[in-house]
Amino acid sequence: MKRGKNAQITIFVILSILIVIGFLIFFLIRSETQKELLDPQFVDLYPFVEECMQTVGEEGLVHIGNTGGYYLQSKNSNHVGIAYHFDKGISLLPSKRDIENELSNYMSERLFFCTKNFVNFEDIDVEQGDIETKTYILSGKIRFDVKYPLKIKKGNLVSHIESFEKEIPSRLNTLHNILSSINREQMNNPEQICITCIQRISANNEVLITMNPDPYDSDTILFKIIDGKIKLNGDYYKFYFAHKYRK
Repeated sequence: MKRGKNAQITIFVILSILIVIGFLIFFLIRSETQKELLDPQFVDLYPFVEECMQTVGEEGLVHIGNTGGYYLQSKNSNHVGIAYHFDKGISLLPSKRDIENELSNYMSERLFFCTKNFVNFEDIDVEQGDIETKTYILSGKIRFDVKYPLKIKKGNLVSHIESFEKEIPSRLNTLHNILSSINREQMNNPEQICITCIQRISANNEVLITMNPDPYDSDTILFKIIDGKIKLNGDYYKFYFAHKYRK
């Protein structure tokens, strides 16, 4: 009886792996098929949008790092827009899904300004649909899946593109784990900072964590995580957040 159950579990695991592989192959083929179906006169359009996704994606990562995980300023922020992740015994830590949604909103709202109505492609006409983004914070990278319907015309030639995908190297997944660890330690000891805990978390994840008092609020400590393994725009990646304590 036990062997039968083990065999069923093994089959289930194998089927799950095959399904995941199938989805990955599907999305890869779909992306490559879109490129192949484009008329050769329009083929430069695809890498142009991908380059814009790279630019906007990197800008979005820097932006949410500067604000504590938000595209638009959180209502629970200090005077310069850095979000509180802890406020007098209450956890305000954004979930990984929350940050994914913030990055999606950044991409969806700003990609259009990078493509600039495709004015660089003077000999073609491009009709653009609404941009919708899904973002995935993965191990060692961020993946942006962007639905960006384009109808490209030149004379009697017409081609369509529906979606794009871009991956950007990032340790944001690791950084969120660090934020969660710091938050747990803080909730266990709401009245003070566990310096040895911060040092241990920093060493275990190969980052530098700094802490400084907020010059405008004596109850607030400003944290900064510096990731020396990843650079964006020529500088090491930084993530800021704040904790507020009772006097």
